[in-house]
Amino acid sequence: MKRILFVAALWFAAFPAYAQFSPMVQGPASGGAITLTNLGTTNPCGSATPNINPAVSVAAGSFIVVVLYDPENGGSGLVGTVADTKSNTYHLAGVTYQSGATGANYSIFYVFNAIALTTSDTITYTSPNSSCSIAMSVAYAATGVLATGDPLDQFGGNVGSCAGGPSVTLTPTVSGELFVGFVSSSSGSGVGANPSGFSIPPNTTFSGGNIGGNLTNPGTSAETYNPSVGCSAYGAVMASFKHS
Repeated sequence: MKRILFVAALWFAAFPAYAQFSPMVQGPASGGAITLTNLGTTNPCGSATPNINPAVSVAAGSFIVVVLYDPENGGSGLVGTVADTKSNTYHLAGVTYQSGATGANYSIFYVFNAIALTTSDTITYTSPNSSCSIAMSVAYAATGVLATGDPLDQFGGNVGSCAGGPSVTLTPTVSGELFVGFVSSSSGSGVGANPSGFSIPPNTTFSGGNIGGNLTNPGTSAETYNPSVGCSAYGAVMASFKHS
């Protein structure tokens, strides 16, 4: 045994390059903040088909997210649709309905692995009924969100009024997920600041009435979206999307 060890030591001394061991190679981290860029907002009155021309071009393979408040959708159980001039498929992440005869709804739509859009293209929401004060905000991420399969992980919503404010809590199943939240005040007023960690976009869509925010969760802890609100009826929705 001693002779073997002695011969091995002589061999490594003669060929020192072979004595260097390669360090462990690690794959890319699943974390890292996902950057959302605002594409536009709109709040038309009396139009059942509000639309947005993207403020900047959207590269092929991107992730697009649309948040919507539709105050007059004709009753609980109805929800509109989203489309664009490049025939991207807009999936409904989820919808929450306000109680009452009008059945106002709060919804999130998204596209993964998008066909490229230019500033000449149009993104359109079609409401079940002609509505006044539909609030619509669109944003995109060029990279970071899963594009090889459906990235949606979780969706939640809540409605209420006055005391306490809206609150939605989601727990991701994997680390590095993008969370997108949105709150709308049906009176067009009373929405304040994003909670800690969340930032626009989605952008506010009319003065004081709506607010959106996003964050990237580096781990798998629960996230709560609960921006400050005043005393008026409102709805809150949030969705989480898996990292690429």
